[in-house]
Amino acid sequence: MDVWIRWARRKAICKWCSEVITAGTPEVITKYWRPGKWSILTRYHAECWLKQGLDYLDKHPHISKRLAITDDQSKARLLLLRRWATCKCRLKKAIIVSNHKAIERLVSSMHTIVEEIDKVGGVPATWVTMAEKSE
Repeated sequence: MDVWIRWARRKAICKWCSEVITAGTPEVITKYWRPGKWSILTRYHAECWLKQGLDYLDKHPHISKRLAITDDQSKARLLLLRRWATCKCRLKKAIIVSNHKAIERLVSSMHTIVEEIDKVGGVPATWVTMAEKSE
């Protein structure tokens, strides 16, 4: 979507308040590109554009997804996440070459990582779905 502001060149109807935007006043234009060769243009008063944005933010408040953990726990969690990624990469390579010893070792180390990360902020949701698929 493209958004720009300019002086209105002609009369138009505001999408937000349904009042007339007179020529020579500031207007905000949005252009939504659709698949194919056509697009949708909407026009707003500059004030209405700001009001509709603030109204959207009121309806959708900010929710922090940050974990409530200390800096030490955060560092430990990051190390565990990196170990998990390393094990996952090595596991894929071991599966390709059918190295059963390495597969067993990596799967067991991944289980210990899951147990350790559960103590430091919980297990990520993607890991849970991955474990369900493997069983």
